[in-house]
Amino acid sequence: MLVWKYIKQIWKVMLFYLFNGCTLAMVCWLYQECFEMLLYTEVLVGSVGLLCMTISFFRYVKEHKQRERAKEDLLLLLEEIPAGKTCAEQEYKELLEQLHFEYQSYRSKQIQGAKERQEYYTTWVHQIKTPIAAMKLQLQEEDTEANRQLADQLFRIEQYVDMALSYARLGDEVSDFLFEETPLDELLRSIIRKYASQFIRKRLRMQYEGTELTILTDPKWLSLMLEQIISNAVKYTKEGSVSIQVSQEGVLTIRDTGIGIAKEDIPRIFEKGFTGYNGRSGEKSTGIGLYLAKETARKLNCKLEVESEIGKGTSIIVRLPMKKWKME
Repeated sequence: MLVWKYIKQIWKVMLFYLFNGCTLAMVCWLYQECFEMLLYTEVLVGSVGLLCMTISFFRYVKEHKQRERAKEDLLLLLEEIPAGKTCAEQEYKELLEQLHFEYQSYRSKQIQGAKERQEYYTTWVHQIKTPIAAMKLQLQEEDTEANRQLADQLFRIEQYVDMALSYARLGDEVSDFLFEETPLDELLRSIIRKYASQFIRKRLRMQYEGTELTILTDPKWLSLMLEQIISNAVKYTKEGSVSIQVSQEGVLTIRDTGIGIAKEDIPRIFEKGFTGYNGRSGEKSTGIGLYLAKETARKLNCKLEVESEIGKGTSIIVRLPMKKWKME
Protein backbone atom coordinates (compact mmCIF):
# COMPACT_ATOMS: atom_id res chain seq x y z
CA MET A 1 0.00 0.00 0.00
CA LEU A 2 1.32 3.43 -0.96
CA VAL A 3 0.56 5.04 2.43
CA TRP A 4 2.49 2.34 4.24
CA LYS A 5 5.47 2.78 1.90
CA TYR A 6 5.44 6.51 2.62
CA ILE A 7 5.28 5.93 6.40
CA LYS A 8 8.25 3.57 6.19
CA GLN A 9 10.15 6.31 4.35
CA ILE A 10 9.51 9.06 6.96
CA TRP A 11 9.27 7.03 10.17
CA LYS A 12 12.45 8.62 11.52
CA VAL A 13 10.98 12.11 11.10
CA MET A 14 7.76 11.02 12.82
CA LEU A 15 9.76 9.50 15.65
CA PHE A 16 11.74 12.74 16.00
CA TYR A 17 8.51 14.81 16.31
CA LEU A 18 7.13 12.37 18.88
CA PHE A 19 10.34 12.45 20.88
CA ASN A 20 10.36 16.28 20.93
CA GLY A 21 6.73 16.35 22.05
CA CYS A 22 7.39 13.92 24.88
CA THR A 23 10.50 15.85 25.93
CA LEU A 24 8.56 19.14 26.05
CA ALA A 25 5.80 17.51 28.12
CA MET A 26 8.36 16.06 30.54
CA VAL A 27 10.09 19.44 31.01
CA CYS A 28 6.76 21.20 31.67
CA TRP A 29 5.80 18.54 34.19
CA LEU A 30 9.13 18.76 36.03
CA TYR A 31 8.99 22.55 36.25
CA GLN A 32 5.22 22.52 36.88
CA GLU A 33 4.59 24.90 34.02
CA CYS A 34 1.12 25.69 32.63
CA PHE A 35 -0.29 22.64 30.89
CA GLU A 36 -2.63 24.80 28.79
CA MET A 37 0.41 26.36 27.15
CA LEU A 38 1.82 22.86 26.65
CA LEU A 39 -1.43 21.69 25.04
CA TYR A 40 -1.59 24.68 22.68
CA THR A 41 2.04 24.20 21.73
CA GLU A 42 1.58 20.50 21.03
CA VAL A 43 -1.57 21.13 18.95
CA LEU A 44 0.15 23.89 16.96
CA VAL A 45 3.30 21.87 16.31
CA GLY A 46 1.25 18.77 15.50
CA SER A 47 -0.97 20.68 13.06
CA VAL A 48 2.01 22.20 11.26
CA GLY A 49 3.70 18.78 11.17
CA LEU A 50 0.52 17.11 9.84
CA LEU A 51 0.17 19.78 7.15
CA CYS A 52 3.79 19.32 6.09
CA MET A 53 3.38 15.53 6.02
CA THR A 54 0.22 15.83 3.88
CA ILE A 55 1.96 18.08 1.34
CA SER A 56 4.96 15.75 1.38
CA PHE A 57 2.72 12.73 0.86
CA PHE A 58 1.01 14.19 -2.21
CA ARG A 59 4.42 15.08 -3.63
CA TYR A 60 5.53 11.49 -2.94
CA VAL A 61 2.44 10.15 -4.76
CA LYS A 62 3.20 12.35 -7.79
CA GLU A 63 6.81 11.19 -7.92
CA HIS A 64 5.72 7.58 -7.47
CA LYS A 65 3.46 7.84 -10.53
CA GLN A 66 6.34 9.31 -12.52
CA ARG A 67 8.54 6.36 -11.55
CA GLU A 68 5.79 3.89 -12.48
CA ARG A 69 5.45 5.50 -15.92
CA ALA A 70 9.19 5.27 -16.35
CA LYS A 71 9.07 1.52 -15.65
CA GLU A 72 6.74 1.04 -18.61
CA ASP A 73 9.28 2.50 -21.01
CA LEU A 74 12.87 2.36 -19.78
CA LEU A 75 14.01 4.57 -22.65
CA LEU A 76 12.08 7.43 -20.98
CA LEU A 77 13.49 6.62 -17.57
CA LEU A 78 15.76 9.65 -17.20
CA GLU A 79 13.13 12.11 -18.38
CA GLU A 80 10.50 10.72 -16.00
CA ILE A 81 12.64 10.52 -12.87
CA PRO A 82 12.05 13.61 -10.68
CA ALA A 83 14.97 15.94 -10.06
CA GLY A 84 16.96 15.14 -6.94
CA LYS A 85 16.27 17.25 -3.86
CA THR A 86 19.38 16.21 -1.97
CA CYS A 87 22.99 15.88 -3.01
CA ALA A 88 22.75 12.08 -2.74
CA GLU A 89 19.65 11.95 -4.98
CA GLN A 90 21.34 14.18 -7.55
CA GLU A 91 24.42 11.93 -7.53
CA TYR A 92 22.21 8.88 -8.06
CA LYS A 93 20.54 10.57 -11.03
CA GLU A 94 23.93 11.43 -12.53
CA LEU A 95 24.93 7.79 -12.08
CA LEU A 96 21.76 6.68 -13.90
CA GLU A 97 22.51 9.09 -16.73
CA GLN A 98 25.98 7.61 -17.10
CA LEU A 99 24.60 4.06 -17.04
CA HIS A 100 21.96 5.06 -19.60
CA PHE A 101 24.65 6.44 -21.90
CA GLU A 102 26.72 3.26 -21.55
CA TYR A 103 23.64 1.13 -22.25
CA GLN A 104 22.72 3.11 -25.37
CA SER A 105 26.27 2.81 -26.66
CA TYR A 106 26.31 -0.95 -26.01
CA ARG A 107 22.87 -1.40 -27.60
CA SER A 108 23.94 0.48 -30.73
CA LYS A 109 26.98 -1.76 -31.09
CA GLN A 110 24.83 -4.89 -30.64
CA ILE A 111 22.31 -3.75 -33.26
CA GLN A 112 25.08 -2.89 -35.71
CA GLY A 113 26.77 -6.23 -35.08
CA ALA A 114 23.52 -8.13 -35.60
CA LYS A 115 22.90 -6.24 -38.83
CA GLU A 116 26.38 -7.06 -40.12
CA ARG A 117 25.97 -10.76 -39.22
CA GLN A 118 22.60 -10.83 -40.96
CA GLU A 119 24.10 -9.31 -44.11
CA TYR A 120 26.98 -11.79 -43.98
CA TYR A 121 24.67 -14.82 -43.58
CA THR A 122 22.44 -13.63 -46.41
CA THR A 123 25.40 -13.06 -48.74
CA TRP A 124 26.96 -16.40 -47.79
CA VAL A 125 23.73 -18.33 -48.43
CA HIS A 126 23.23 -16.78 -51.85
CA GLN A 127 26.87 -17.39 -52.77
CA ILE A 128 26.88 -21.02 -51.62
CA LYS A 129 23.75 -21.76 -53.66
CA THR A 130 25.66 -21.16 -56.90
CA PRO A 131 28.12 -24.08 -56.47
CA ILE A 132 25.29 -26.25 -55.10
CA ALA A 133 23.26 -25.65 -58.28
CA ALA A 134 26.34 -26.37 -60.41
CA MET A 135 26.98 -29.67 -58.60
CA LYS A 136 23.33 -30.70 -59.00
CA LEU A 137 23.59 -30.18 -62.77
CA GLN A 138 26.79 -32.21 -62.97
CA LEU A 139 25.26 -35.08 -60.99
CA GLN A 140 22.28 -35.18 -63.36
CA GLU A 141 24.53 -35.86 -66.35
CA GLU A 142 24.98 -39.52 -65.37
CA ASP A 143 22.43 -41.60 -63.46
CA THR A 144 24.53 -43.85 -61.23
CA GLU A 145 24.12 -45.07 -57.68
CA ALA A 146 27.08 -42.97 -56.57
CA ASN A 147 25.60 -39.87 -58.16
CA ARG A 148 22.22 -40.55 -56.55
CA GLN A 149 23.87 -40.81 -53.15
CA LEU A 150 25.77 -37.59 -53.74
CA ALA A 151 22.58 -35.86 -54.89
CA ASP A 152 20.87 -37.02 -51.70
CA GLN A 153 23.64 -35.50 -49.56
CA LEU A 154 23.58 -32.34 -51.67
CA PHE A 155 19.85 -32.05 -51.04
CA ARG A 156 20.53 -32.16 -47.28
CA ILE A 157 23.20 -29.48 -47.62
CA GLU A 158 20.72 -27.27 -49.46
CA GLN A 159 18.19 -27.83 -46.67
CA TYR A 160 20.70 -26.80 -44.01
CA VAL A 161 21.64 -23.70 -46.01
CA ASP A 162 18.00 -22.64 -46.29
CA MET A 163 17.52 -23.39 -42.59
CA ALA A 164 20.46 -21.13 -41.66
CA LEU A 165 19.02 -18.25 -43.69
CA SER A 166 15.51 -18.75 -42.30
CA TYR A 167 16.87 -18.90 -38.75
CA ALA A 168 18.66 -15.59 -39.23
CA ARG A 169 15.65 -13.89 -40.83
CA LEU A 170 13.18 -15.20 -38.27
CA GLY A 171 15.15 -13.50 -35.49
CA ASP A 172 14.80 -10.07 -37.10
CA GLU A 173 12.57 -7.53 -35.36
CA VAL A 174 10.83 -7.04 -38.72
CA SER A 175 10.70 -10.20 -40.85
CA ASP A 176 9.72 -10.13 -44.51
CA PHE A 177 6.20 -11.52 -44.08
CA LEU A 178 3.82 -10.86 -46.97
CA PHE A 179 0.29 -12.23 -46.51
CA GLU A 180 -1.71 -13.07 -49.62
CA GLU A 181 -4.41 -15.48 -50.75
CA THR A 182 -2.66 -18.79 -51.41
CA PRO A 183 -4.11 -22.00 -52.90
CA LEU A 184 -3.12 -24.61 -50.34
CA ASP A 185 -3.11 -27.47 -52.86
CA GLU A 186 -0.57 -25.74 -55.09
CA LEU A 187 1.70 -25.03 -52.13
CA LEU A 188 1.55 -28.61 -50.82
CA ARG A 189 2.20 -30.16 -54.23
CA SER A 190 5.29 -27.98 -54.74
CA ILE A 191 6.69 -29.26 -51.43
CA ILE A 192 5.89 -32.87 -52.37
CA ARG A 193 7.71 -32.43 -55.70
CA LYS A 194 10.71 -31.02 -53.87
CA TYR A 195 10.91 -34.11 -51.63
CA ALA A 196 9.96 -36.61 -54.36
CA SER A 197 13.52 -37.91 -54.72
CA GLN A 198 13.69 -38.53 -50.98
CA PHE A 199 10.47 -40.54 -51.04
CA ILE A 200 11.67 -42.57 -54.01
CA ARG A 201 15.09 -43.24 -52.52
CA LYS A 202 13.64 -44.49 -49.22
CA ARG A 203 10.73 -46.27 -50.99
CA LEU A 204 8.15 -44.37 -48.97
CA ARG A 205 4.59 -43.83 -50.14
CA MET A 206 3.23 -40.29 -50.22
CA GLN A 207 -0.51 -40.14 -49.63
CA TYR A 208 -2.22 -36.90 -50.52
CA GLU A 209 -5.61 -36.46 -52.15
CA GLY A 210 -5.54 -32.70 -52.69
CA THR A 211 -7.65 -29.84 -51.35
CA GLU A 212 -9.62 -26.94 -52.78
CA LEU A 213 -9.00 -24.58 -49.90
CA THR A 214 -7.40 -21.17 -50.19
CA ILE A 215 -5.79 -19.49 -47.20
CA LEU A 216 -4.56 -16.01 -46.39
CA THR A 217 -0.94 -16.49 -45.40
CA ASP A 218 2.66 -15.91 -46.37
CA PRO A 219 3.33 -18.78 -48.82
CA LYS A 220 7.11 -18.64 -48.45
CA TRP A 221 7.08 -18.92 -44.66
CA LEU A 222 4.25 -21.46 -44.61
CA SER A 223 6.25 -23.59 -47.06
CA LEU A 224 9.27 -23.31 -44.76
CA MET A 225 7.20 -24.50 -41.79
CA LEU A 226 5.66 -27.45 -43.65
CA GLU A 227 9.00 -28.43 -45.19
CA GLN A 228 10.57 -28.73 -41.75
CA ILE A 229 7.76 -31.04 -40.65
CA ILE A 230 7.83 -33.17 -43.82
CA SER A 231 11.63 -33.32 -43.71
CA ASN A 232 11.47 -34.78 -40.20
CA ALA A 233 8.76 -37.22 -41.28
CA VAL A 234 10.96 -38.53 -44.12
CA LYS A 235 14.07 -38.56 -41.96
CA TYR A 236 12.59 -40.67 -39.17
CA THR A 237 10.51 -43.03 -41.35
CA LYS A 238 12.39 -46.14 -42.49
CA GLU A 239 9.44 -47.78 -44.25
CA GLY A 240 5.76 -47.23 -44.83
CA SER A 241 4.31 -43.88 -45.78
CA VAL A 242 3.88 -40.18 -45.13
CA SER A 243 0.38 -38.78 -45.55
CA ILE A 244 -1.04 -35.26 -45.72
CA GLN A 245 -4.69 -34.62 -44.93
CA VAL A 246 -6.59 -31.33 -44.96
CA SER A 247 -10.04 -30.99 -43.40
CA GLN A 248 -12.68 -28.43 -44.30
CA GLU A 249 -12.25 -26.96 -40.80
CA GLY A 250 -8.73 -25.86 -41.64
CA VAL A 251 -6.80 -28.65 -39.93
CA LEU A 252 -3.74 -29.92 -41.79
CA THR A 253 -2.30 -33.23 -40.54
CA ILE A 254 1.07 -34.65 -41.58
CA ARG A 255 1.29 -38.27 -40.45
CA ASP A 256 4.16 -40.74 -40.81
CA THR A 257 4.76 -44.39 -39.92
CA GLY A 258 8.22 -43.71 -38.51
CA ILE A 259 9.96 -44.53 -35.26
CA GLY A 260 7.80 -42.16 -33.21
CA ILE A 261 8.71 -39.84 -30.35
CA ALA A 262 9.25 -40.81 -26.75
CA LYS A 263 6.39 -39.66 -24.51
CA GLU A 264 8.72 -37.69 -22.25
CA ASP A 265 10.22 -35.85 -25.26
CA ILE A 266 6.95 -34.62 -26.80
CA PRO A 267 6.57 -31.48 -24.59
CA ARG A 268 10.07 -30.33 -25.57
CA ILE A 269 10.46 -31.17 -29.28
CA PHE A 270 9.84 -27.54 -30.32
CA GLU A 271 12.55 -26.16 -28.03
CA LYS A 272 15.64 -24.73 -29.71
CA GLY A 273 18.50 -27.22 -29.71
CA PHE A 274 16.48 -30.07 -28.19
CA THR A 275 17.20 -33.35 -30.01
CA GLY A 276 15.51 -35.88 -27.76
CA TYR A 277 16.11 -39.62 -27.72
CA ASN A 278 15.77 -39.98 -31.51
CA GLY A 279 18.36 -37.30 -32.18
CA ARG A 280 20.85 -38.99 -29.85
CA SER A 281 20.34 -42.56 -31.03
CA GLY A 282 21.74 -42.65 -34.54
CA GLU A 283 19.88 -39.86 -36.35
CA LYS A 284 21.95 -36.68 -36.34
CA SER A 285 19.57 -33.90 -35.38
CA THR A 286 20.32 -30.20 -35.02
CA GLY A 287 17.30 -29.45 -32.87
CA ILE A 288 16.58 -26.38 -35.03
CA GLY A 289 14.06 -27.58 -37.63
CA LEU A 290 11.01 -27.97 -35.39
CA TYR A 291 11.98 -24.85 -33.45
CA LEU A 292 11.85 -22.91 -36.74
CA ALA A 293 8.49 -24.52 -37.52
CA LYS A 294 7.09 -23.49 -34.13
CA GLU A 295 8.33 -19.90 -34.37
CA THR A 296 7.05 -19.58 -37.92
CA ALA A 297 3.68 -20.98 -36.88
CA ARG A 298 3.49 -18.42 -34.09
CA LYS A 299 4.12 -15.55 -36.49
CA LEU A 300 1.60 -16.95 -38.96
CA ASN A 301 -0.96 -17.27 -36.15
CA CYS A 302 -1.08 -21.07 -36.48
CA LYS A 303 -1.05 -23.75 -33.79
CA LEU A 304 1.04 -26.92 -33.84
CA GLU A 305 0.08 -30.09 -31.98
CA VAL A 306 1.87 -33.44 -31.77
CA GLU A 307 0.57 -36.97 -31.40
CA SER A 308 3.09 -39.80 -31.40
CA GLU A 309 3.73 -43.34 -30.25
CA ILE A 310 7.04 -45.15 -30.25
CA GLY A 311 7.26 -47.60 -33.14
CA LYS A 312 3.96 -46.49 -34.71
CA GLY A 313 4.67 -43.02 -36.05
CA THR A 314 4.00 -39.34 -35.48
CA SER A 315 1.27 -36.89 -36.45
CA ILE A 316 1.90 -33.15 -36.60
CA ILE A 317 -1.35 -31.20 -36.63
CA VAL A 318 -1.34 -27.65 -38.02
CA ARG A 319 -4.35 -25.51 -37.13
CA LEU A 320 -4.85 -22.28 -39.03
CA PRO A 321 -7.31 -19.62 -37.85
CA MET A 322 -10.79 -20.33 -39.20
CA LYS A 323 -11.31 -16.68 -40.19
CA LYS A 324 -8.34 -16.96 -42.53
CA TRP A 325 -9.96 -19.75 -44.55
CA LYS A 326 -12.43 -19.65 -47.41
CA MET A 327 -13.66 -21.95 -50.14
CA GLU A 328 -12.51 -21.27 -53.70
